[in-house]
Parts: sequence; structure tokens; C-alpha cells
Amino acid sequence: MVKFGRHVQFFLENDHKGSDLYIVDYNEIRDKYIPSNKSDQSESSSRDLFIEKWKTCLNRATVDFQRAMTQIWSTVFDGIFKSNPAESRGALPDDALRFYIQSASENEVHELLAELCQIHAAALTNAEALRKLVKKYDKDAEKKSQHVLSSTLLPLIYSANFT
Repeated sequence: MVKFGRHVQFFLENDHKGSDLYIVDYNEIRDKYIPSNKSDQSESSSRDLFIEKWKTCLNRATVDFQRAMTQIWSTVFDGIFKSNPAESRGALPDDALRFYIQSASENEVHELLAELCQIHAAALTNAEALRKLVKKYDKDAEKKSQHVLSSTLLPLIYSANFT
């Protein structure tokens, strides 16, 4: 069984190298905010700290995804506008991408695809890190007959713009 923290570390050191996209620090949150690792705090204090940190990470992932995708769409529409301004007016996403591919150089299209792949990989890693953190928190909380968070926090991940 592969430890998710190692997966995130490998991703950061290899696939994510050179990228400025935000990645949830799974290991830090697991080590500092999961109850089994912070036994000196009350249940409510530990839960509140975990929720606060978790929501901060969710917000950062959401905002960064929005920023990155806005840059992608700006590139696409700038490219379309330079070659044929009429095609950029009110274009739907599929049409905009098709127009961009037709008007951009092969190198520009490959760069855009590489950026999209990096954004997708970061989004998947962030969603999975946040999900696994909740799962790990709940597993430990159940052992101690404490309040679990899946029903509260997982809907926030699944409704986020990056999942």
C-alpha cells in the first residue's frame, strides 16, 4: 500500500516541478491537525483547528484553480482574437478551443495542453488530499467516539470548481 503523503511528495518533486500551482500540504495537515497526532488538545479545539486549516486549503486550491483556468482561457481568446476577432465574440468553450487550435502554432497548442495537464493533475491531487484528510480525521475520531466530519466537509470538496 502506497502512502498518500509519499505520493504527494513525489508529485511535487517530479510532475509538479517548476509549477506555481498550489498543492495542499497533506503531510503537514495530517501531522499537525489530526487528533491522534495532537492528543494535548480538547476534541472541539482539535476539530475546530482541523476544520479551519482544511477550509483554508480548500479555499486556496479553489482560488488558484480559478486563477490558472482564467489564464488558460485568456490565452485561448487572445489567440483567437489576434487571428479573427469575430470568432472570439461569444464563443462557447468547445468552439473557442477549436478556433485556437486552428489559429495557433503547434508549439503554442502543445504548451497550452501541457499547462492544462498540470492544472488537472494539481486539481486531482488537491481534491484527493482534502478527501483523504477528512477520511483520516474521521477514522481517528470514530475510534474515540468523537464527531466525524465527512458529512460536513466532503460536500464542499465535491462542489468545488476544481473537482
